[in-house]
Amino acid sequence: MAFAIIWIVVFHMKLVTGIAGLDKLINIGYAGSDIFYFVSGIGIWFSLEKSGDILLYYKKRLLRIMPMYWIFMCFWIPFRVAFFEMKPLYVGLNVLGIAGIFDIGEGFNWYISFLILFYIVAPLIKWMMDLLPGPTALLFIFALFFILGYVLVDDPDVMIGITRFPIFAMGMHFGKRMTKKEDGRFSVPEVIFWLLMIPVGIGLGLYFGGDFLKSWSNGLLWYPYILSTPGICMLLSMIFAPLPDWVSAPMDFIGKHTLSIYFIHVFFFEIYEKYLLANGFIEPEAWQWFVILAAVVPGCIVLELLTHLVTLPFLGGDKD
Repeated sequence: MAFAIIWIVVFHMKLVTGIAGLDKLINIGYAGSDIFYFVSGIGIWFSLEKSGDILLYYKKRLLRIMPMYWIFMCFWIPFRVAFFEMKPLYVGLNVLGIAGIFDIGEGFNWYISFLILFYIVAPLIKWMMDLLPGPTALLFIFALFFILGYVLVDDPDVMIGITRFPIFAMGMHFGKRMTKKEDGRFSVPEVIFWLLMIPVGIGLGLYFGGDFLKSWSNGLLWYPYILSTPGICMLLSMIFAPLPDWVSAPMDFIGKHTLSIYFIHVFFFEIYEKYLLANGFIEPEAWQWFVILAAVVPGCIVLELLTHLVTLPFLGGDKD
């Protein structure tokens, strides 16, 4: 999760290092979202397997995302209304968290809208995976959403999310596999296979990314990362798991606070690019990004403190 949010933040910064290979990896930083959905899928499987109480599951998911999201909206929506004259209808869609699935151009971000949608349908996915043998349900989901994305969907805001449904389902499939194994581990050949898929997925992503608009319209901008994401997660786990706590602690800390980092960095970057730069109030300088990143830290602290105060009466000590 920490690696994913760092990759996404650097991508949103449009950072250019002058190192060709590194710049190419930065330019596909949107693949960090696939890591988020994959890991979320694993966690959702464990959550559903642990309880079986669908209403409790929805309550926990709601408390995990929506309080922080709504508190954040109290800052973001006034900014959009004041400086971009957001219409009341769009305000309502953003408050509900569904603006990202409509082609309105006024949604905060597509990621949250589809995460909510995926959480809603996750029990159905689990039911299918429990009912059908092996990876049958996963293959059905792959085929269905490839058809939806390639043939039926022409809205870019919907396309960017619907093409991530397979990687979320794959995460749930991995969660299922892990719960069926006594120690939760995959075999050595399986791990080797997924590690070998890292350059394949990234290579295909870079290839199709060469024609950005065309690959966006048919989903091929994102589908390749279905191949590379599991291997990336395995590789990161193998790298950090044996390290002493003091070495991995910074990444652990970032990983636990990805949601607030995600909200705040998008908001601050938006203020910088769409307001300050767009209106000519300042001239772009490289050092300004470091100031913005430094401001993200206190922004996250404030957002998380407010969220804690709001949700504390409802959690009752249960932080799952």
